[in-house]
Amino acid sequence: MSSRATVQLIFPTRPKSGHWDGHEYESLLLHVELLGPQWNLIAESMGRKPSSIFNKLRQEKARKSTPT
Repeated sequence: MSSRATVQLIFPTRPKSGHWDGHEYESLLLHVELLGPQWNLIAESMGRKPSSIFNKLRQEKARKSTPT
């Protein structure tokens, strides 16, 4: 039996700022997988600024590529 993830589009009035929790980051990855690099649409759906969406992905990519 396979499970399917879903994306719920929610359009809050003020973009959220600050700390990203694990759930939000997983949701971001799902949005990108489903929508591709449509930063404005993803940002609107997640209640974040487009620059915040793009920067979060860039930071996580840099963090994962840095040797420990």
